[in-house]
Amino acid sequence: MHNALEYSGYNVRFEYGFGGHNLRHGGSLFAESLRWIFDKNAGKVVNHPVSLIDIFPTISDYCSLEGTTLKNQKGKKPNGFSLRPFVETPDLKKWYGPKEALTVVSSWKSKLPEKQHLAIRTDRYRYIKYFDGSEELYDHKIDDNEWKNLISDKNYEKVLDEMRKRLQKSINSYIN
Repeated sequence: MHNALEYSGYNVRFEYGFGGHNLRHGGSLFAESLRWIFDKNAGKVVNHPVSLIDIFPTISDYCSLEGTTLKNQKGKKPNGFSLRPFVETPDLKKWYGPKEALTVVSSWKSKLPEKQHLAIRTDRYRYIKYFDGSEELYDHKIDDNEWKNLISDKNYEKVLDEMRKRLQKSINSYIN
C-alpha cells in the first residue's frame, strides 16, 4: 500500500500507537491509535471523522485502480469513501461521505457484528459500546482528550440516544 502511494508521487506514512487511554479488551477505539500523514499537506489537520475503511478507496483513487475485488458472486464491493478530497484540501467544507466514522475492534468472543467493540465518532461526540454492553460517551467540545465519560450524565440522555441510533444505522449500512 505504502509503495503504491509513493509510486503515485505522494510521500505518506502511517503512525500507529496506543495513546494515553487505558485500553480495555486489548484494542483501541480512540483517535490517537492511528494517524495517516501525507507530506503534501504536512501540519494540516482534517477535523472531520473518517474511518480506516476509507483507506482502500483512497488508495484505489490515487492509484487509478480498476476492476473488481470480488472473489466470487457472494462477495460485496468494498465500503468506504476516498479521502482524496481531504488530502488535497484539508479544510474542505463539502464532503459527500458519512457524517460519522465507525470503528470496530474484534472482541474475539463472537462473529456477530453487535458483539464487537464498536465506536462512532461525529464532529462533536464519540460513543463507544463494548461487546459486554458497557458504554462510554465523550463530548469533544468540552473534553477533546476523552477523559470524562458522560454515559451517566442526565444532560446527555438525548445525545446518547441519538448516538446509539447512529451506531446501529452505521452497522446496518455495512452489513446490508
